[in-house]
Order: sequence, then structure tokens, then C-alpha cells
Amino acid sequence: MTATSVPEESPPQRIPSLASIVITNWNGKHHLQRNLQSVLDAAKEFGGPTEIIVVDDASTDGSVDYLRAEFPGTRLEVHPANRGFASACWTGILAARGTVVVLLNNDVRPHKAFLAPLVQHFADESVFAVGALSVSEDNRAVREGVKVPYFKRGLLKFRNARETTSGVAPTFYAVGGHVAYRRDRFVELGGFDPVYSPLYWEDVDISYRAWKRGWRVLFEPQSRVIHEERGDFRSAHGHKRTAIVNHRNRFVFTWVNMTDPLYFYVYHLVPTLIRVMFGFLVMDFDYYRAFFGAVRSLPTVVRCRKQRRRESAVSDREIFNSIVSGATARLRRA
Repeated sequence: MTATSVPEESPPQRIPSLASIVITNWNGKHHLQRNLQSVLDAAKEFGGPTEIIVVDDASTDGSVDYLRAEFPGTRLEVHPANRGFASACWTGILAARGTVVVLLNNDVRPHKAFLAPLVQHFADESVFAVGALSVSEDNRAVREGVKVPYFKRGLLKFRNARETTSGVAPTFYAVGGHVAYRRDRFVELGGFDPVYSPLYWEDVDISYRAWKRGWRVLFEPQSRVIHEERGDFRSAHGHKRTAIVNHRNRFVFTWVNMTDPLYFYVYHLVPTLIRVMFGFLVMDFDYYRAFFGAVRSLPTVVRCRKQRRRESAVSDREIFNSIVSGATARLRRA
């Protein structure tokens, strides 16, 4: 009689033992006064080992002295000169000791039980990032949810951010103001790309690079935060400049990452060139400022595009289809 072979059981997946929370700050003492205690409360509620790291990007408003006096148990990393959001995140993640790193903006106030729902997903080795649900202060309005991509007049945009909040789902990107990353893979990807400096779209980019590697990015609605969205950059530079930088980086992201001919040429490039040729008729001057701001980055964009092509294991079309179908199925269940 031939003995029947019994397949070996795969070892149980384990939730990471240490979670690191990294908060970036630039002249945000008022945000820290309002929100940092909630972060400490959430870490305590989590039950497992945590560490909280605040990276101060050369604040001049007394943030560092406040942190040292009021939160001496918090690890503090101080930049002697302002280096920007991406660099501050990089400093914090390199200093972190946890397998999972949770990035929080200083204007984010987490609910007490927000941490465990994020961290549990990293028992699955395919998961790169998990984004939290952002709600209004009265907990009624959803601000950030699942990000489902589509193109409109040449621009990559996102829908269903507010409607799909009924369960875990794949998302195009996890919002960088309240997200958990697998630390070693974040470091492997080199962190946020400086091509998006000073900020905006770097979180979209790193999530998409992960999708292209075959890793997954998820949305977890059981993890909730209140995001005041009173960012320091907007306060310092105004709404108009902020909008132009955001719009410029929308172009940069598409040029760097979209390689499928349907998405790049048909959905993006042709409508964009038409709008560039005729935008003066409607005096859309901010569009031109954003577009030509992106054009000035073309040498870097071309270099990044070539590198991204070499690293990609999954096509644009596969990623788009997976996220759109996942969100549709989720809406049906809801």
C-alpha cells in the first residue's frame, strides 16, 4: 500500500508585534495641542507594543519645546532646516523600529480603536499599505474612503471615495495623512519620490508603485480618523498655489506611471493636448501654470518612467480593472 502524503500545513501568519506611529510636523504646534493626546490614547488602546515618533521639520513656532515639555515619552527627530514632507516621512520611517509604520498628519485625530484594524492586515504578506477612513468631526460625513480611478478630459481622478465604506476593499491609493505601510517595502521603494516636492501625489505614487510590484493596497473602514485638513502648506502658501501644485503633480504622476497605450495616449495625452491648444479660449491660466510646471520636470519624469517600466510586474489595465471591479462588488453587497 502506498502511503498517502499529507501536505504540510503552512505556518500561521502573525500580526506584527511592534507598530510605529510617525507624525510629521512643521509649525503645527496648534495641531499637536489638539491631536497628539488622541494618538497616545489610541496607542494605549491597541494593547500591543507601539512607539510614537514626531519628526519636526525645522518649526519656528515652539513645537519642539512644547513636545519636550508636554510629551517627553515621545521620540523626537528634529531637522535643523526645513526639508519638506517627503523627507520628514523618510526620517521618521528610517528611525522606526516596527514592522508596520503608521503615518499621521499632525492635523489628524484618530479614534481610540483605529490602530488594530489597520495592523491586522499585515499578517498577509501581500499587503503593502492600508488606509483609514477619514470622517468629519461629527462622524457623519465621509471625507476619504476607497479611491476608484477614472479619466475625465485627460485628467486622472477618483470617485466612490465617499460611498464605499461598508467593508475592506482594494483602493488605488492609501491617503498619506492616515495610512499604515509595511516598513521594509516602503524603504525598498525608496520612500516618497522627490519629483512631487513640495507635496501632493507622493502617496498616490508609492501606492501605485506597490500595485505594479504585485503588492496590495487596502482600505479599512473600521479604522477611523478625523482629518481637519487645515494643512500647514495651504496655510503658508494659500489655496491657489496649493491647487496649482496639486494639479501639476497630477500630470507628473500620469507621465511617470501610465504606460498602457489606452490610458496614456487615448485617455490622457490626446485630451490634454486639445485642452492645451484651446484652453486660452476660456482663460484657464491655472491649467497652463500646472501643465508647464510639470513640463519643467520632464528630464526627471523621463528617467523615472524608464525605471518604473523595468520594475513593473503588473499592467495598468490589470490594476484599474481589479480596483473598479472590487469597488463595484462591494457596492452591490452594501
